[in-house]
Amino acid sequence: LAKAYSELGQYKNAYEWKNVYSNMQDSLFQQDRQEVIYEMETRFQVNEKEQQINLLNAQNDLQNLELKLAQRRQLALILGLLVVGSLTAMVYFFYRSKKRDSQLLQEKNEVIGSALKEKELLLREIHHRVKNNLQVISSLLSIQSRQIQDVKAQDAVREGKDRVRSMALIHESLYRDSDILAVDSADYIDKLIHRLFSSYNIDPKRISLDTKIDSMKLDVDIMIPLGLILNELISNALKYAFADGRNGILSVQLENRENKLELEVSDNGVGVREDFNLENVDSTGFLIIKDFCTKLKAALSISNTKGTKINVSIPMNA
Repeated sequence: LAKAYSELGQYKNAYEWKNVYSNMQDSLFQQDRQEVIYEMETRFQVNEKEQQINLLNAQNDLQNLELKLAQRRQLALILGLLVVGSLTAMVYFFYRSKKRDSQLLQEKNEVIGSALKEKELLLREIHHRVKNNLQVISSLLSIQSRQIQDVKAQDAVREGKDRVRSMALIHESLYRDSDILAVDSADYIDKLIHRLFSSYNIDPKRISLDTKIDSMKLDVDIMIPLGLILNELISNALKYAFADGRNGILSVQLENRENKLELEVSDNGVGVREDFNLENVDSTGFLIIKDFCTKLKAALSISNTKGTKINVSIPMNA
């Protein structure tokens, strides 16, 4: 057992069993026992020393590892602080830059807003002055018409006055509405028709009005020629369709269909002559209509079925 434990490195057990063995054969193996005991004690002490040395080495390695870990943590902390400091500085400078840019943008927006307000006031003043000037022209035509005895000349002056009023009405709408660049089609056409009825002293019981107008915001470049076209078409209907005093219906429609403005003015009056031809007509009113249709790139057509129906198709991208 002593040898077995010795081979296994369990020297204490080997020592104890050797003592037992030595006590049993002390008289025969005393000298050998002492040598073995000395050897085992020496080995045990060496083993103890080796274990102590290994323990010290392990402690030293652990301390070195802890030191390295501490150094790495310290280095990581320093690097982290540097990164955080750098990020903080970058965020601060970015914030300052954004704040400065925001202030500059706000100042520019204030300047632009002020300029836009001044421009809007200027445009409103322009529309107001144009409207006043057109009203002055209309008043001058009214004064002039009182001194004219010829009926045709009076009609010509009145027609000119109605055309001026149709343009003045647009500038009045632009001056009064919140939108200074576009005119509401329904509101404008309604006012235009009623002013023409008043100009021609039309009894609404004799000629009834049927309208279907889509409410749209139309640009001045479209609304002015459209208003003059409407002025001529409605004036012609009021003058000629019901010239014999008959009763009837005047219909005005304006719709937005497939990106086109579809204008239709129709009546159930006497209708146009059978030989009427748009290409050959030379009246001032129809010349104005054709000229403005050309400007708007509009298609103009006329039919003579149970009265007169005139269609004007205006592309919205004209």
